[in-house]
Amino acid sequence: MAKRTPKKKSPKQVETWGCLERMIQMTTRSKCVLWLVIAFAIGVAVGAGVSQFLQTDSSTQPTTLNRLQPPNEVIEEITQILDQCEPDQAFSREDDFGNWLSDYLRERSDYRIETRPSAPKPDVLVENTLAIELKINPDKSERDRCVSQCVRYVHQQQWDTMVVLLDTPASEVRDLDSLLDLAGLEEIPIFELSSGNQ
Repeated sequence: MAKRTPKKKSPKQVETWGCLERMIQMTTRSKCVLWLVIAFAIGVAVGAGVSQFLQTDSSTQPTTLNRLQPPNEVIEEITQILDQCEPDQAFSREDDFGNWLSDYLRERSDYRIETRPSAPKPDVLVENTLAIELKINPDKSERDRCVSQCVRYVHQQQWDTMVVLLDTPASEVRDLDSLLDLAGLEEIPIFELSSGNQ
């Protein structure tokens, strides 16, 4: 059997071969860069398309994705309405109080008011921008829960938030206010209402 001996390359061939190897490596790197640029461009195009779809769809069903700031008029008008609110009956359940308050707000404003929309939404949602959390004389655990709900509304959903307390002693209102301050939610107003039987 014949043994094959590799031919020696001339210095010119070695130089040409090294140059060719560098070109192949450079081409591979360039291909990687090119693929990254293409992938990035596709990602930008898809992201722009999704964003456009959500903005177009928001005319029929508002979403929180394209809302950065709620209109101040909503907050101001609801604040004025709540400042004048005097429930004419007693409530033992938040659901009943929520239904009554939602009807009260609908009668006095033109805003879209949702009562207990699907979780994780608040008791009352105004124009998909303002969350209203309701509590009736909340105990310590309910006050803690109220703060965690407000944190979610403000930071995850990016809604402005209000708390409406019914038939709640002043000491418990102060406790809730302190808890909100500790959570960095000092901007959340608390409305204290008393039912007709109090």
